[in-house]
Amino acid sequence: MTRRSRMFGELLCVGEFPASRNAGTDYRVETTVAAQFAVAPMSPDKTLYCVSAAEPHAPLARPDGERLDVGGHEREGAMKLIFERLPRLMIGLLMFFAVAVNIANVIARHLFHAPLIWAEEILTFIMIWSIFMGIILVSGRQEHLKMDLVAVSFPKGFTRLISLIIEIVTVIICVVMVIASTQVLVTLGSYDQRSIVAEIPMVIPHLAIPLGFCAIGILHLVNVIKKSRNGM
Repeated sequence: MTRRSRMFGELLCVGEFPASRNAGTDYRVETTVAAQFAVAPMSPDKTLYCVSAAEPHAPLARPDGERLDVGGHEREGAMKLIFERLPRLMIGLLMFFAVAVNIANVIARHLFHAPLIWAEEILTFIMIWSIFMGIILVSGRQEHLKMDLVAVSFPKGFTRLISLIIEIVTVIICVVMVIASTQVLVTLGSYDQRSIVAEIPMVIPHLAIPLGFCAIGILHLVNVIKKSRNGM
């Protein structure tokens, strides 16, 4: 069995089909519509997800009549861009810049006997931003360390309830942190406070905190909505 798209009258269905091609069977694997829904979520029993060929952007419908949100795939793509690809790019650029500053500082110190006195501050700010970008990645993948030694022994339904409560509490904490850090950010900006050596506006390193917690809160809020819709 291979995953293909197949026409059934006016329905384009994505699912598991025999690898052999029967005479008269219309497989449309490479079409735009098929490619768009090739990543449609499959149910454990390999239920087909179908879409009208005449209305490819209409909500998906399974044979049992349940409607699926086609726009969800586009939203997931946007979420992946904002909360995974951009943080990954940011981390890469920050690490590259940190290495460059370190190398420049070593050369300046040992060859010219004139170390870059601002290097330590810059590296500290880079570390702050890298940490919060990394937290966003971990939150998006749900790869935070979890102490589930006791939780795994509970019934599955109770474990799902606990997981939902944790998500909700996390969202609340993120909201509190965004509000508090934003207030600090406004204060720093109003006084134009700068770092001692590099004289970088302190708003720049502190900006990572509200942005980071805002992104984390959004990701966990999405998890809350998904778990609520799926019955936890």
